[in-house]
Amino acid sequence: MSIQLDHVTAGVSKPDSHLEVLLGNLATGDSRLVQALLRVDLGARINVDSSAGSIDIEGRFRREDVILAIEALGYFIVSIEAKPRSPMRSSAYLIA
Repeated sequence: MSIQLDHVTAGVSKPDSHLEVLLGNLATGDSRLVQALLRVDLGARINVDSSAGSIDIEGRFRREDVILAIEALGYFIVSIEAKPRSPMRSSAYLIA
C-alpha cells in the first residue's frame, strides 16, 4: 500500500515535532508502519515499542500527516502526546 501525502502539505513548511503515539492494535514486526512514517519524514527518528503499543517519532512533520499515515494502515490511535524536542546531539551545527 502506497500512501501519498504531498497534497496535504505541498508548499507548507513543516515544523520540528516530537510525538508519542499510543496504538490499540500495534502488531509486532510490522515494518509497514516505519516505512509509512519515513515517507512522512525521511529523516525522522522513530522508536517503536511493540510491547507498550507506542511509537515515538521526532523530526520535521505535521501531526496530521502522522495520523493519516498510521490510520491508512488500519491502526487504531488511542492517544497522541506532543513532547518537547530532544536537545541537539551534535555540535556540527554550531557556528563559531
